[in-house]
Amino acid sequence: MDPATGRAPAPGAKYEAQPFAVEAGRNQPVWVDVAVPRSLPPGTYRGGWWVRSAQGRAGGQVELTVWRATLPETPTLRSSFNQWNDHSLAADRVLVDHKVMPLWTDPAGARKLAAKGALNASKGTLNASGLGFWSGAEAGGECRVGRPPGAAQIAQRAAAFPRGPLLYNLTADGVDDCPAAAIGPLQQWAEALHAAGVANLVVGVPDPRLLADVGRGRPAVDIWAVGPAGYNAATERVRAAVAGGAEVWATTALGGADGSPAWLLDRPPIAYRLLPGYVSQSLGLKGLLYWAADYWPADPWTDVEYRTRDGQAWPGEGLLVYPGAPAGAAGVVPSIRLKHVRDGVEDYDLLLLARAAGLPGLAKELEAVGGRDWRGWATDPDALEASRRRIGEALDRR
Repeated sequence: MDPATGRAPAPGAKYEAQPFAVEAGRNQPVWVDVAVPRSLPPGTYRGGWWVRSAQGRAGGQVELTVWRATLPETPTLRSSFNQWNDHSLAADRVLVDHKVMPLWTDPAGARKLAAKGALNASKGTLNASGLGFWSGAEAGGECRVGRPPGAAQIAQRAAAFPRGPLLYNLTADGVDDCPAAAIGPLQQWAEALHAAGVANLVVGVPDPRLLADVGRGRPAVDIWAVGPAGYNAATERVRAAVAGGAEVWATTALGGADGSPAWLLDRPPIAYRLLPGYVSQSLGLKGLLYWAADYWPADPWTDVEYRTRDGQAWPGEGLLVYPGAPAGAAGVVPSIRLKHVRDGVEDYDLLLLARAAGLPGLAKELEAVGGRDWRGWATDPDALEASRRRIGEALDRR
């Protein structure tokens, strides 16, 4: 029993979560997702809401405008979000429902997550999946690259996944300063992956030695996940990678860099939305990689700090979902920050629709809200909302 509220948690739970008590003189925000059926005609809709408490019942009205433009059921922005603790299908489903993709999922689960036919536009379907092979090359290490698995082993695993989603392998993390001895093995990884039709993803600044075609008409690295500091320090190498046929994805960690949107609890929450949305569109990025969605070194319900070896603490780093059991919920519980990320993925597709429609002034909208070169992004949510409204209403008139 909680002495402050006189209530007990749900059976098996540690914390009182629902119903919840609100202290006198305090407000308790509640986030509500409104699911819009894909078949709903455009227009303005009105409804009501109410809450019940020991003091009675109260409510109000809500108005929803549905634009003529329809977002794709499968998001265009690809992503790779690592999970450290919960690899269940239920945890994968929470990520995919919020339009970001788990780094690796079981092939049987991938088939379920890739299934079409969502009832509303707020749910996502799988658009990318990693195979789970690892070279051993990691940031801070010695660039030791292990041998790739055989092409037959890669092909067998790839064949178990559904057709449609991008199949890739996160092969190495942090190859910016690797010596020449590491490049040959990474090219061997590329050859083995490409033989099975699997894309090769590497985290780091594009290396000219890995931009060359290793066969099958594609560069050794198909996808480079680049952070803001590396991007700005080696812009020409990034452009060369794109010109050679590779994709460039964004990645962020430990508060970002070079003025980029920081994914931390004590920074403007708009950053979680802008990075996958306006910023990625402004920079021409095709995807987003994040190192952890559920890094839980302690109890994340009471301790949200990620601590590095130098003693620094980063609130909310690597924490986008919470374990459900302590709060009496099944699976994992999405954070509001994850919902901001989802909204950004939807912004990305809204902006793609605007590009396809040739809306005038779009470049200025992108720069005004998303900035350029990772800098100059808007911190005022009203600026973002005004831009989205202008774009949505323009699309609605077409």
